[in-house]
Amino acid sequence: LETTNTGYIYPVCLNSFLLRFEYNMCWLSKIIRGRTISKEKQTQLAQDYDFFREKAKLREIAIRKELWNPGLNCWRDKWIKPESPFQEMKGKDSKAVFFASDFFPLWAFAAKR
Repeated sequence: LETTNTGYIYPVCLNSFLLRFEYNMCWLSKIIRGRTISKEKQTQLAQDYDFFREKAKLREIAIRKELWNPGLNCWRDKWIKPESPFQEMKGKDSKAVFFASDFFPLWAFAAKR
């Protein structure tokens, strides 16, 4: 655990899960709003939809802009503090290594449409 620096990284996998969650919340609020419920609940669900849609939009843009690595043609975790011990351990060889999480944004719909 000496190399764990969770405060210095924007992880691809976590941001992908959050993006997918935000999209799912939009979808659910639309489905539930279409059922017979009170006007008050419909208003709240409309607000929830707008809230999660805006968050998803911002996160999708951030994933594309900040986490995409054009040299590797995949997404990568972004290190805020480059002098992290783990970053040094990855070194130059990390370019040849791909992780499943590098492609989570595809599942989360962050790829350009």
